[in-house]
Amino acid sequence: MSRFVLEALFIGAKEGLKLFACAMLARSVLRAAGRGYLVRAVAVGLLAVFLASFLVMRMTVTSGTREIVVQMVGYVFGLFYLFSVGALYQATGTDLLGPLAKLKDRAWLLQPLTALITVLYFAPDMAGSSLYVSDLGTMAGSPLPVLAGAGVGFLAVPGGAYALTRGRDLDLARIFGFPQMLLALALIKLIAGGVHGFAELSLIPAVQAGLMKFVHDVVHQLFVLLLVPDHPVLTTTAWNFIGFVFREDAGLWGSLVILVLPALLFIHQHFTNPVKVPHTITTASRKRIFLKAMRDERVLRSLPVLSFLVCILFLWFAERGGSAAKLFNPDPVPITAEQGRALIPLQTPTEDLRDGKIHKFALVLEGKTIRLLIMKRPDGALAVCLDACEICAPDGYAQDREHVVCLYCRTPIPFDVVGRPGGCNPIPLDALVTDKAVVLDNAEIVEKEKRIQSATGGEGGGR
Repeated sequence: MSRFVLEALFIGAKEGLKLFACAMLARSVLRAAGRGYLVRAVAVGLLAVFLASFLVMRMTVTSGTREIVVQMVGYVFGLFYLFSVGALYQATGTDLLGPLAKLKDRAWLLQPLTALITVLYFAPDMAGSSLYVSDLGTMAGSPLPVLAGAGVGFLAVPGGAYALTRGRDLDLARIFGFPQMLLALALIKLIAGGVHGFAELSLIPAVQAGLMKFVHDVVHQLFVLLLVPDHPVLTTTAWNFIGFVFREDAGLWGSLVILVLPALLFIHQHFTNPVKVPHTITTASRKRIFLKAMRDERVLRSLPVLSFLVCILFLWFAERGGSAAKLFNPDPVPITAEQGRALIPLQTPTEDLRDGKIHKFALVLEGKTIRLLIMKRPDGALAVCLDACEICAPDGYAQDREHVVCLYCRTPIPFDVVGRPGGCNPIPLDALVTDKAVVLDNAEIVEKEKRIQSATGGEGGGR
């Protein structure tokens, strides 16, 4: 079994398991709440998602569209997390909906709304995974085995899970109310929402980066609004403090607080709110029984929130620890072209093309910035390429300790094949390597750049 088929099998299994877990949870909670008729609306939404996924695989999709799909996965997590926080506080007696709360009794409105929410939750993941499986099929050279692997994984995992449960409804309603269900859906999205196969199993890195950027932007705007840059009151110590706020660790902790604090506040409010005993309960013994039942229910309903907190803390810091092994991806160095040629010195005061690391350069030709990549292979020869390939979106390449990695599909490429055509390898360029410089022909660069534009729907190796 090839690596491409194996990864497609994994992607299908992950999506199938995610769908089964979400569907069983939704069915249990909706039926326990007397909303069993909404299960049909969920099924209609899932059918629409499947049809859309097949259509996406047959469409011509640009790299820009792919990026939008990937971003939508993260946005949907954020949306469901906000929904769950609002629903949790609504359940504690904090009226957040006002007159809108009456809509929960409108069955004619709840059915299309449930189908729409189902599409919103699953469509970005399924579309992203479908596009990635399609890319794997293209890279494998034979898409049928890859598609078959994805299909087997998608059907086998939920089929096996259904057989293990023997089709019975799981009694999840004691622990999961509607707010807890929304929070669980957000957690499932966070843990298994990655759409780049083995290289991206979860949304943790994307959510970390997005929330850190949000924290930094908020702090920056706050200082812009409240402080004048050259205000005499701002001493060196004050500016050192501002610099500390903008450190990566500050953003990491701030973004973690954004996720954790609402859940902690809910736990506090959930257990400190007084229990109202119905006036029909008059005897002391019945009051004690009622109060114990309410406390037990509160403990059970808090378990999903506590699980969310534990998972967030564990995954957050596990991902932070793994970030030490980041890929090496240098910024492109601008170069110029004269008389139809581009010259890149073998050695400058800041870098040496023969040091075994990848080196990137940016060249402007015909009004477009084109990235180039140069590195020394194990055999001593310099590989000179475009920082893009003919298959994937033009995200370029970075260097791991043992290989070059495509930043889009995360395919590892051995050092000794960099500079050879085919597959996901960087597109090689014919270059004259002298004892002082690498000489490139502008016409060849433009020609191969246009080939990438044609293959990727108009977006080449530039940014």
